[in-house]
Amino acid sequence: MTHYSIDTSAWVAFFRGRPNKATQRVASLLADNDALIGIDGVVLAELIQGIKGQTEKRQVAQILDQLKIFPLSREIFELAGNLNSDLRQRGITVPITDAIIAATAINYQTIIVTLDDHFKYFRQAKVKLIN
Repeated sequence: MTHYSIDTSAWVAFFRGRPNKATQRVASLLADNDALIGIDGVVLAELIQGIKGQTEKRQVAQILDQLKIFPLSREIFELAGNLNSDLRQRGITVPITDAIIAATAINYQTIIVTLDDHFKYFRQAKVKLIN
């Protein structure tokens, strides 16, 4: 069974019904009984803060209730800090939230499904960049 972490950018495209590869990929993963899909607390918080209206809130909650939540730990936060520190030494600045999402995916050995090209910098993470 393959494990996936779906990033906020792919979820937003899916929930907003934007016809693109990310929407198709998220829909196919949700329909795949052999795929384990999860999110971490960062993605959960980002999704909740962006909800527009009660209809969208119900739609998001219905799907999120089916997902595994990957718990965050001290090791994940330390890895995120180290990932971003390494990038900064190379002159690359990435939001710490993306580093936490990448560190979580590395820790739980999941594939990140995203539209966000920041994730290409996290070489240790398995990333499915959809563009």
